[in-house]
Amino acid sequence: MKISKFAATAGLISSAILFTGCASQPDYDVGLQSEVETRIDAAIENGAEEYAPVALHDARKKLNTAERYIKNGDDEKAQIWLEKARVDAELAAAQASSEKAKFAAEQIDKDIQSLRGHL
Repeated sequence: MKISKFAATAGLISSAILFTGCASQPDYDVGLQSEVETRIDAAIENGAEEYAPVALHDARKKLNTAERYIKNGDDEKAQIWLEKARVDAELAAAQASSEKAKFAAEQIDKDIQSLRGHL
C-alpha cells in the first residue's frame, strides 16, 4: 500500500505538533498555584493576619518562591514550593481558628466569673 506524500507530511506535522504540545506543558500542578492563593485568602478571612501571622507570612513567602521558579522554568522546584506554601496556608487557617476559639473561651470564662461575682 502506497502512502501519498500529502498523508505522510500531514502525519509528520501532526506528530510534531503533538510532541511540541506535550513538551510545553508545565511539570507543576497549575491548579495548585490557584489553590494556594485561595487558601491564603481564606486564612486571611479567618483572621490569620491577627492570629497566625508567622504561618501566613511563611505561606506567602513560599508562594513567591514558587512563582520565581515558575518564571525561571524550574517546574520541579515550583511544585515543591507550591506544596510547602499550601501546607503553611492550611496551618495559618488552622492556627487562626484555634486562637479565635481560645479567645472566645477566655471571654466566656470571664463572663462566667463576672456573673458569679454578682450572685
